[in-house]
Amino acid sequence: MGDKRDLKGLKGYLQSRIIGQDDALERIAHALASAECELNERGQRPRGAFLLMGPSGVGKTETTKAFTEYLFGPDRLAMFYMNEMQSAGDVDDLVNRIKRATSKHPEGSTLLFDEIEKAHKAIVDVFLSLLDEGQVTDSDGERTSIRNCYVVLTSNIGASRWGQMELTLYSRMESFAFEQARKFLRPELFNRLTETIVYRPLSQETQIAILDHVLSRKLAHIAAKLGALEIDRKAVHAHLLRKCFTQSGGARRLKQELDRQINAAVLPLALDRQWPTHAKLCYNPGKDTLEVQ
Repeated sequence: MGDKRDLKGLKGYLQSRIIGQDDALERIAHALASAECELNERGQRPRGAFLLMGPSGVGKTETTKAFTEYLFGPDRLAMFYMNEMQSAGDVDDLVNRIKRATSKHPEGSTLLFDEIEKAHKAIVDVFLSLLDEGQVTDSDGERTSIRNCYVVLTSNIGASRWGQMELTLYSRMESFAFEQARKFLRPELFNRLTETIVYRPLSQETQIAILDHVLSRKLAHIAAKLGALEIDRKAVHAHLLRKCFTQSGGARRLKQELDRQINAAVLPLALDRQWPTHAKLCYNPGKDTLEVQ
């Protein structure tokens, strides 16, 4: 995108991609627009540094993908999984991977560090340099600037409690998240962040809305490839909600499981190349599966 006139549409774009997280999306859209308009003095520090907190599968990574595509275009997100960085010896590998990622798009990109709390303590020192000086230094003393990058850290610290906070006021959820973050993250790191943004656990209403969205896209794809497919919506919805969502996993496996469930019902007809004139996707309670009638 690039043009600051487009920033007014950022919040709406994020809301079209992530369902049920309006509080979090408003916060991050405001922070991103402020950064793009250069309202804050930052010297050589990155464009912005965000800690996104909340249970798994609620939209933290999807938000990062969405704003990166909106601001920079496709293929501008580099992801680093901190569960792979659990020894001091991983520092050089991380620095070299950051160097390679930033060299591909020196004009701007996003660096996403997933589950920051799982990283070795030595890795945290890399982040202090990233967020404070806007650069990393390799073992040969060569420095790489990340001034044109956004840095996103994600965490599900306190995950065992998130599921109990579905109806909690957003301000109280933030207080709980900040308390947890300060227990696990060094104060120097926490204080260098632009924003810490909290994502809610998915309510049933939100799960249904997400399922509607993904299911509609799936049915449209099948209609384009094979033919129209009606749906016994109430029964199919109930089945897919049971199969596709877990409290611990959120929406992370939704599309994969939905594809598996519907493909199992559709595949026999697709293989026979005999698509019914009035095909309907139904739930078979005896077999606990979906089928096309």
